Amino acid sequence: MALRCPILTDLDVEYEPPSQNQEHSWTADFYLPTHATYTEANGYLPGLPPNEAEFTEKLDHLNQHNETTVVVKNATQFLTELQARNVT
Repeated sequence: MALRCPILTDLDVEYEPPSQNQEHSWTADFYLPTHATYTEANGYLPGLPPNEAEFTEKLDHLNQHNETTVVVKNATQFLTELQARNVT
């Protein structure tokens, strides 16, 4: 099930989950097609999947598409990143 993002909805920013990789179940939390940006909330937590190596592979996979990948830890950082990219 795709994640919902109230922040993006409230800002009327179009977003969608990207297609899953055929070999891996890697998707970013949100994809902003108008801005060609993947967003990943929280990254990984030590001791829980995905681990640091898997997360690094995931980011490498997303970055292969020549689009921006942003990793944020909280809503404040997410809004800051959106504003820095003129999304808001």
